[in-house]
Amino acid sequence: TVGLNKIFTPAASSPVAQLHAISVGNGSCYLLRLRPNQRFKRDLVILFDCGSHQFMDLGKRTVVPVLENLNIRQIDYLMLSHADIDHYSGTLDVADAITIKQVLLPAHMLEDAQQNPRKATARLLDGLEQRQIPIQVVAAGWEYQFGNHNLKLIWPPPPPEVFSGVALDTVMDIATFETIKDNDSSLVLSVKTSGRRILLTGDIQQRAMTTMLARKMDLSADIIDLPHHGSIVPSTANWLMAVGPKIAIQSASWSRLYQDKWPALLKPLNLPMQRLVTAKRGMITVQISKNGTITTTDFLSDR
Repeated sequence: TVGLNKIFTPAASSPVAQLHAISVGNGSCYLLRLRPNQRFKRDLVILFDCGSHQFMDLGKRTVVPVLENLNIRQIDYLMLSHADIDHYSGTLDVADAITIKQVLLPAHMLEDAQQNPRKATARLLDGLEQRQIPIQVVAAGWEYQFGNHNLKLIWPPPPPEVFSGVALDTVMDIATFETIKDNDSSLVLSVKTSGRRILLTGDIQQRAMTTMLARKMDLSADIIDLPHHGSIVPSTANWLMAVGPKIAIQSASWSRLYQDKWPALLKPLNLPMQRLVTAKRGMITVQISKNGTITTTDFLSDR
C-alpha cells in the first residue's frame, strides 16, 4: 500500500496526459488519462486492451484496484486491439466494477465471434451485450478531438465497401485487406498532445509493419509500446527507425527476457531510446506536461 500511494501521488505540476502501462505479465493493458482544457471537467479516460495469458483474474486482482486507487469511476473508451485473449481477458470483470461508456474494436473480432460461437471472443461480446455496453467497429480513419488532445486510429486500413468517406490513404483494396488477419489487424492508436505523440500498437507484426513502411505513413512518435509484447520480426528495426521513439514500453513477463534479443537489435540502430519492461519495473507511468516535458516513474523502482 505504501508503494501504491507513493507512485500515485500527483506531481507538483499536474500533467496534461498520463499513460499507465499496467503490469499484467504476458498481456496488455494501457490506461490513458487526458486532462480537459476547462477546469472542473473530468479527464477523458481510455483503456487500451485489458488482458493477460498468465493471470485470468487480472481484472479483479489488478486492473480494478489500480482504477480505484486512481479514483477512476468511468472509462470513456475501452479499445480492444484484436481477438487474442491476452488482450481482453479482464474486460468483463472491469465492466462489473467500473462504468464503461463504449467499446471500440476491429471488425475481425466480430467475425471471429460469429465463426466460433464457443470461443472466448464470442463470450466476451455476449457479456458486453448483456451488460448493455455499446460496441462500435472501428478502423483507420476513426478520430476524436478532446480539447488539445487528438486521438486517431492509423491501423488497420478499412476495405472501401465497408468504411466509406475515410481518407484515401487509409483505404486498402479488398484483396490486400483480406490478407491482413489476426495480429496484423490490431488497432494502432495515435495520441497527439502538447507536441508529443503516443502510439499504442497491439500485436502488429511483419505484414502490418511492411505495409505501413511501404505507404510511407507518418509513424514518428515519442512514446510507443513495443508491438506484440516485444516480439522481433524482420521489419522491426526499420519500423523502429521510422518511429524514432524516446520511450518504448514492453508489456511482458520475465519469460521474454531470458534470451533477450533487444540489446543486440538496438545497438547498431543508435537510437536515443529508453526501453522500459513491466516485468522489471511493475506498472510504468509516463507523464506529459503542458510544455511537452516527458517524465516516467515505475512501481518497483519507486518502492
